[in-house]
Amino acid sequence: MIAARGGRESTANPLLTLGRIWAGMRLALPASRTFPMATVSYPRIEIAADGKALVEGTRTKVVEIALDRLAHHRGAEEIQRQHPHLTLAQI
Repeated sequence: MIAARGGRESTANPLLTLGRIWAGMRLALPASRTFPMATVSYPRIEIAADGKALVEGTRTKVVEIALDRLAHHRGAEEIQRQHPHLTLAQI
């Protein structure tokens, strides 16, 4: 129990009280503060108009190749067998 004003003990949960204090705080950045994002480009990867990453010169999504590697533990040669239109350099 926590001693309240006037010496009485309160049964209020201190975490709830702290949560109410934090909820009342407002943290905001001034509108003039902006944080530029870094732009990274990779050879053989292009970004389509819809924002999806494609292997350069093809309609193969980069995520398909990444999932082949991660989900199925396939090596570059096996991925090339699955996608014969891609070179090892593109994979």
